[in-house]
Amino acid sequence: TWYYPSSFGGGRHAGLDLAGPQGTPILASFNGIIAIAQNVTSAGGLGTRPYTGNNILLIGEVDGSTYAMHMLHMQYNSIKVKAGQTVSKGQVIGAIGSTGNSTGPHVHIDLYNLGNMSVKDAYNYVRRTGSYTFGMSYHAYGWECENKAPVCRERPEDKIPY
Repeated sequence: TWYYPSSFGGGRHAGLDLAGPQGTPILASFNGIIAIAQNVTSAGGLGTRPYTGNNILLIGEVDGSTYAMHMLHMQYNSIKVKAGQTVSKGQVIGAIGSTGNSTGPHVHIDLYNLGNMSVKDAYNYVRRTGSYTFGMSYHAYGWECENKAPVCRERPEDKIPY
């Protein structure tokens, strides 16, 4: 996680970017269920919509807490999973790309700590509302989990081994 330069508007970048060669496999970081699997564009570049590019939302439990991991900018036609599919840690789910608002091959990861919400309830919430931020503004910068809001963002590099 990092801060944008002032020439780019400043502010905190809300997730973790892992750069790599186009097509590098992306593995599930934990066991869970796929809530969103969108293969929507082959385009990439600053301002390209949809900003998320091709993306996956994985929901699962890690160390007694429920997490939702949103992975963005995946390679076009690389998504190997469908919404509703159960996946295992280490399973290939897609590949690094540069779709959406992206300037080069990488995967962007947002990690939402859903606390004691069940995986099933989290999955149903996403399927019902279409929201992958669980009611938080996408630009809510807080890693305020120490304040234990019902839903908070975690720094992926602090919680999920990769």
